[in-house]
Amino acid sequence: MKSKIILLLSIIFISTSCYEYCPYCGNYGYCDCCTHHNPTITYTRDYFCAETLIGTWQIEYNANYKRGLGIEPKQIKFFDERKCDITYSEGNNPTWYTETYNYTYASGFIRFDKGRNSFAFKYRDFIFPELYVQDSFGNYKWRKVRSGGC
Repeated sequence: MKSKIILLLSIIFISTSCYEYCPYCGNYGYCDCCTHHNPTITYTRDYFCAETLIGTWQIEYNANYKRGLGIEPKQIKFFDERKCDITYSEGNNPTWYTETYNYTYASGFIRFDKGRNSFAFKYRDFIFPELYVQDSFGNYKWRKVRSGGC
């Protein structure tokens, strides 16, 4: 009798330990969305296209893109497939300015231009809500804070 109780308790313990609460995803047991229980699941990127750009993107702080000019972008608001507003500051000045630029997304590059002023970023990766881009100065992260139309 004693061995049956021990066997029963062992089975209960083993079966409940497989279905314990996961602090990472909030589910019980082995789930498809949590790498804590299933380390073979990997997630590398979301689908990215020109329409994904539409909306407002916050720029990673201390990302001095145009270093020669001392301009630090704060956010980019993409309106449609051609126009966007870039909000930036100059050097250590706390005043922010907003200018409208034309942009294109083609062949993995996001290009901005306004008259004689133009610059481009190479698309590297997109895991919603973060877009990873690169220019000749380094790698940067943009975070989508508002979708188009909102």
